[in-house]
Amino acid sequence: SGSEGIIGLPDEGTVKKYALSGYSAPAEMEADHQTLRDTSISQNDGRTIMSFTKLLEESDEIRIKETGANWLLHARGSSNSFGYHRTRLAFQHDFSEDTGRPT
Repeated sequence: SGSEGIIGLPDEGTVKKYALSGYSAPAEMEADHQTLRDTSISQNDGRTIMSFTKLLEESDEIRIKETGANWLLHARGSSNSFGYHRTRLAFQHDFSEDTGRPT
């Protein structure tokens, strides 16, 4: 069993959901799982900003808890190429502790 990720590709202007499984290349999820809304990705002065809205519960996907710790993954690279990222981490986040600002 793997995980799920949301990957933004600035050169393509896309923000989509992917299936993640170990060291294999991420696989773009089927069209019926591409349920993200309000997606955007932009670059300015060497910074990439990606935003999206995701449902907390979706069929056949890992549930995101509104209250309580969620394990999340973060990865970033030094270029726009789609591949392995050395800068990555797993962390916990409780969305009930948010103050209304985007995270």
